[in-house]
Amino acid sequence: YVLAPAQCEPFYQFFEHILVDVDKPVKFVDRSGWTYRWEGGGARGLDRVNEFLRIECVMLGSPEFVEKVRDDTLRYAEKLAEKLDLEYWTVVGDDPFYLEGRKKEDRDIEFPEIPKYEMRLWLPYEKEERKGVAVTSANVHGTHFVEGFNIRDYKGRKVWTGCTGYGITRWVVGFLAQYGFNYEDWPEIIQKKYGEPLEIPKVINWP
Repeated sequence: YVLAPAQCEPFYQFFEHILVDVDKPVKFVDRSGWTYRWEGGGARGLDRVNEFLRIECVMLGSPEFVEKVRDDTLRYAEKLAEKLDLEYWTVVGDDPFYLEGRKKEDRDIEFPEIPKYEMRLWLPYEKEERKGVAVTSANVHGTHFVEGFNIRDYKGRKVWTGCTGYGITRWVVGFLAQYGFNYEDWPEIIQKKYGEPLEIPKVINWP
């Protein structure tokens, strides 16, 4: 047994050795649990931890469908940041997780021109101004997983997969880094969702 480094793996196993119809594409959303990472001791602070909560959107269909859903799900995250007046930016990612171990393999696997976009929120305390924290990762895998799990279209057409992950814990870190912990400074929409601020119990030596 292992702790899952991503939440999309079971989706591909569902369709292992299955014939699908790309005219009836599939979309799943998973908001059930945690993602676990051990990146060579890279955990630090609250923004890079060994476990974090994530919402995962996974899609299977034609290349055009998968790329469109990837782009749409990324745009939803950007619109949320704009609605909350959070400073963010989106870059082309250079480390698609699913390519690890396949980089040197000589296999006939199709990959998109841009396999990954990464959206980041600004962290005022970071010395590297344009580093921030990655809160959304939007990926198109091409035929990587359909080849690995032997997923085929019943008419022999191309099948691609993709996934977009929203790091909820990291969104909270980015939000608090930009707005602080003072409830009165938060956007009204967040105040309404959060409700009345909790009264923190006072003890002798904390807080």
